[in-house]
Amino acid sequence: MRWKIRLDGRRRSPTPYMTGWCNGSAGMAFLWTLAHQVYKEPRLLELAEKAATNTWETAEQAPTLCCGTAGSAYAFLALHRALGDRVWLTRSDEMLERAIRHATSGVDCSLYKGNLGVALLTEEIEHPDWSAMPVFESERWGHQR
Repeated sequence: MRWKIRLDGRRRSPTPYMTGWCNGSAGMAFLWTLAHQVYKEPRLLELAEKAATNTWETAEQAPTLCCGTAGSAYAFLALHRALGDRVWLTRSDEMLERAIRHATSGVDCSLYKGNLGVALLTEEIEHPDWSAMPVFESERWGHQR
């Protein structure tokens, strides 16, 4: 399941569909997971899983949090926490591997558009119960490991 991108009310994006966090299916997976947490409607979690499935099947190669595989991995971690299904944890690991393969060399201190987000994911994926998409998801610092 995917949604068309719209730049504004008059024109459409040259790329009608994306899988990233900011304009694509990974972001929708976060949206529907959060909606399920608030409203407790099972259908919302089904929408989250369908959006994540689209992300998994058509993942882009950029390594970043915003538009790439690192952001998709965080979406999969959120779905893993919501469903308890290890398949999403496994897919998150695979997305991290893709992100590492496509990360650029050198020092890059951008959280959402650079390697810093990939580095953070590398640590947080080891603790999926307290991982959180930076600046977006609530931190679970008090969560017991």
